[in-house]
Amino acid sequence: MFLVGTDLVSPFFPGGDGRFTLGQNITLAQALAFVPAARADIESHAFNCTLPTSVECFGSISGPLFSTEFQIPYSLQYSLGVQRELPWKMIFQGDFNYRKGVHEVLVYDANHFGSEFGERTAFGNAIPYADSSGFSTYMAGLFAWIVASQMDSK
Repeated sequence: MFLVGTDLVSPFFPGGDGRFTLGQNITLAQALAFVPAARADIESHAFNCTLPTSVECFGSISGPLFSTEFQIPYSLQYSLGVQRELPWKMIFQGDFNYRKGVHEVLVYDANHFGSEFGERTAFGNAIPYADSSGFSTYMAGLFAWIVASQMDSK
């Protein structure tokens, strides 16, 4: 599930939500102590809710909304290498690698608009939105001169 931050609400959480808004530092032992009670409280809301959707029951979206133009991510990869024996017992080696990731997935909170931490819509919690507009490019080259102590003569 993608419920995070203020989307998780339970009186068992310090501060009442998943962000621990009281600013308290808690230890792992303290967290493990209240997790079962908080989980039971959250699940009781889910199983006893008579509203038609989980958005209405929890006031949050339980997974990302996908762009209508979402495309399957893939990558293009190329590799080229050359190795040549040179005079004076030397070897030249050159390698080049290229990778381009296309349609990589980006997930962001669509409920923030305007500035980076701008106003929210009337729906007060996060709306995770996934699109495939991301990309990445990797290029690397390795070039080496190797002096061989013994090379077979041809």
